[in-house]
This record gives sequence, C-alpha cells and structure tokens, in this order.
Amino acid sequence: INEGHASETSTSPTVHDTYLAVEGPCAMDILDLCRKRWVSAASVQASDISLHRAAVPSEAVAEDLTPRTSELVTQHQEPLTLSSGRCSRSRYPGNQITSSTTGSLEATGLVAQVVSTVMPGVISCDQKLSNRGEASVLEAYLKAIDAAERSIFIENQHLFHDQILDSLRRACERGVEVLCLVPGSPMAAVVQEKAQSDKYSANPSHMQRPRYHEELTQLADMGKFPNFNLAVLLAPRATAEGPALRSIYIHSKVAIIDGVWVTAGSTNIVDLSLDRDHTEVNVVCWSEALAMQLLATLCNIHSGGLVDTAEGDVRMVQALSHLARANGHLWENGVLDFKGYPVSVPPGAYASHDYLLQLRKQNQSS
Repeated sequence: INEGHASETSTSPTVHDTYLAVEGPCAMDILDLCRKRWVSAASVQASDISLHRAAVPSEAVAEDLTPRTSELVTQHQEPLTLSSGRCSRSRYPGNQITSSTTGSLEATGLVAQVVSTVMPGVISCDQKLSNRGEASVLEAYLKAIDAAERSIFIENQHLFHDQILDSLRRACERGVEVLCLVPGSPMAAVVQEKAQSDKYSANPSHMQRPRYHEELTQLADMGKFPNFNLAVLLAPRATAEGPALRSIYIHSKVAIIDGVWVTAGSTNIVDLSLDRDHTEVNVVCWSEALAMQLLATLCNIHSGGLVDTAEGDVRMVQALSHLARANGHLWENGVLDFKGYPVSVPPGAYASHDYLLQLRKQNQSS
C-alpha cells in the first residue's frame, strides 16, 4: 500500500495506490492472459513464448489455463455462476498486506479468482476470447454489490459507470453503508466532462449530450442517501503563507464488501475499463481475514489512527464516513483543522468549477 499521506514538509508525490502479489494458480492465470495479450500484439505464435512451467511448483499450475465458466462466491456462502472469467483457487497461504506504517498482515486459506476485461478481437491467438471478449470484472462487481448486506468500501480513480452506480443506488436503498473514495484533483478529462455535463443540464437544446452526462447525473442523485458518502483525501502541508492542503490522488482500485469479499487490480470504474475496451485484470478474494485486515489497514491509514479497527466492517466504514463528513463541513467553511484525511464532497459538486476553485485556493494557502 502506497499511503500517499506525505508529511507536511514533504515534497514527495502524494499518490495513494494498492498493489497485489499473487502466488499459486491465479498467478498462472494472469501470466496466461498476459502471454496471449503480448503475442497477439506482437503478431507471433503463442507457442513462441514459453510459460516456463519447469520453474513453477507443480501444485501451483492451473489444470486448465483457458477461460471457462466458473463460480463467484458472494452472499457469504452461496455460489453464483459467472458466464465468463477464469477460476483458479489459490492453495497458497500467507498472502500479505504491507504498508510503511503497519508492517505485514497475513491472511490464510484464500479462495481467489482472476477476472478480466478484454475487447473482442484483441486476443487473436485465442479464437473464443477473440470472438466474445470478456467483461468478468464488471460481472464480479455487479454480483458482489447486489449481494451486499452491510457495507461497501470503494477506492477508485473513477466512479462513472452506469450499471455500477445503479447497483450502488439499490444497495443504498437496502440500507447498506457505502463509502467511495476518489481523487481530490480529478483528471483533466473528468473536469472537462463535468463542465460539459453542467452546461448541457442548463441548456440541453443547444449542444450534444456529453458522453458521461448520465453517469454524472446518477452520481449527483446518490447525494440523497444519508448512507452514501463520496469523499476525497486532503492532507495538511506547510507553506510560506501558512497552512494549506495537498490533494492526494487516489490511483487505487479496491473494493471491500461486507468485510468478506475483496477485489483489487487495474480496473477503473468507468466504461473504458469495464465494457470490453481496455485490457484489465483484477483478483477477487473471498476471505474475511484478508478483507477485514485490508479494510482495517486502509481505515487506519486514512483516519490517522482515529478509527477503532477492532470494530466490524459497518462500524469502521461508518466511522471513516463520520470523519469525512465532519471534515467536509470544516472545509466548506474554510477551516483546515481536519481529523484524518477524508473529506466528504457533495456528489453533484465533485469535479465542478466551484469545487476545483475552492480546492485550488486551499491548496495554495488558507
């Protein structure tokens, strides 16, 4: 875990990210997808790139490396069938979570699955995959969110996918506690899209409907739910003019649901990453030990140690949300005396001109 919470005088980049080390059959699945992607891009035969199986313990090699129908375990125990995706269940214990402040945390007995996004025609050396592509990351997200009963914690560079937002809306209607962390300073393309969407909303007859107008409208509408919280991470920094804030860029792509289901990988919550466009890979794990340790670690990091990580998943998500809302109220009133780093942002205001103006002003000095 790259925390991104630099000290007040640090000049290091403030990017928060999460990485995975994968062992066992899942690693072979990822290698197989990468191999097929590489050979297709290079227009060479798949047989020309060896998997070097001799260097891999025999028990770690998946029996079948081809995509196939498999099971996604959600709702804690009951399996749900995926129409696509890979299924390799790692038999290796000792998967670790590491951060510069918490050291190593271990989870054993993991059940994991590799899921991916592949555009049709990209993997030319695999005819079936080339014909249909794959969108099992999206399928995994939707089934897990729809099965959520207590809490949803998301860190992602984007939150602009209509089906995901619709599933989150249904989760909120069921009373699920939802916290989504996104970059404090969004990409220029997001800012531009928000500006165009606001302009279109004001006068729809005079311009073409922006690409992400529906998603931005859905996100704004989520603000009506008291159990939905959109937050950014802002850290204090010292300047010659006085205290100021630094925006922490969230590049992490993590979701933790009900403290038992976790996914991480390369996939952003946006159509380019989920709808058979980019090539993306995530790993989904069903492990209360891993999910709770990761949730506790992230809540501890983002709160500056103010969240009681001995509590259950709902209490931890609620506690971090409470900090974010309190900090958001201070921020709206120009006060920078935050507790921890999360700051709630009205979903309809995120990436807007007024939001960015306030952020830019307080990034310079208070």
